Amino acid sequence: MIDASVLPLPTPEQVERSERLVSILMPYATAQRRRLREVNGRFVHYTSAVGGLNIIKSKSLWMRNATTMSDYSEVQHGNRTLGMHPNLQPLLDTLDQNAGGVGTEAKTLFQEWWSDIQLSTYLTSISEHDRTEDQHGRLSMWRAFARASARVALVFRLPLRTGFAQPLGLFMSPVAYFTGDDLADELLAVRDGVVANQEFLRSTDRATLVGFAFFMLLLTVVCLKHEGFREEREWRIMHAPKRFASRFVTSSTEIVDDVPQTIYKIPLEGDGSPGLEALVFSNLLDRVIVGPSPYPWAMYEAFVAALKTAGIDDAADRVFVSGIPIRT
Repeated sequence: MIDASVLPLPTPEQVERSERLVSILMPYATAQRRRLREVNGRFVHYTSAVGGLNIIKSKSLWMRNATTMSDYSEVQHGNRTLGMHPNLQPLLDTLDQNAGGVGTEAKTLFQEWWSDIQLSTYLTSISEHDRTEDQHGRLSMWRAFARASARVALVFRLPLRTGFAQPLGLFMSPVAYFTGDDLADELLAVRDGVVANQEFLRSTDRATLVGFAFFMLLLTVVCLKHEGFREEREWRIMHAPKRFASRFVTSSTEIVDDVPQTIYKIPLEGDGSPGLEALVFSNLLDRVIVGPSPYPWAMYEAFVAALKTAGIDDAADRVFVSGIPIRT
């Protein structure tokens, strides 16, 4: 197990090398991250009103075990889809040929950790947020929480630079709503990138290269979703406490929908530790959108009060009431 909270912060040279490795091995994720950087993109977390208040009061975001997801078979689906794809083995063979057996080693490491990946991966889901959704939110996402009579959306500005979350031991990646052809194209793009950058890959520390190849497999499996969910535009923040622990990401036992379970908490306010300077709650939280409810103005007042207590002076200007007329 690696304690990410005690690792030295990456140097500019290490960040540059990491970004190049990610661009070679994860071209889709690289393109999505670049696209959002260019437009100063924001993210949104839809949840119940109780969940939203807890996030604000604790200045933390919960991650739940992947087995508690609405479709708990998603990780197995990703592993099955990737593992059976005819373009995977040629890619691993190309890594072997151009980087001294790295493909086989990464695959072996992935297989050794597969049980832990299935049962001990914790994550939270966020969605891309458009300017056009600032007032009312997204109808389909409100409907996803139809069981809750009181719903909110918390809009965040999250740093997308490489290495930002290293002290937290977190990994953030876009969900890929790939068809079979899309996945084939992605694996071919990775293979072509490996061939085109073989000298760079051979100059990279072997352990580092194996680690990045391992994460290529891991993130593909955890973030591969049926194309029918594409409009969700989901990203996932992931934590693997048995592999990459962090003293900044704490756990507790909570009851969610009557199910006792372990959750991990992403801090949204730093404690002054090196590398966490960007964790300032008032800067990260852009706005709160109160979802369709019989009691919108009561909720508005409650969330304004909660934001003020959390240290946000312009709280009244950050809470909006959705005007979408749907039944609750």
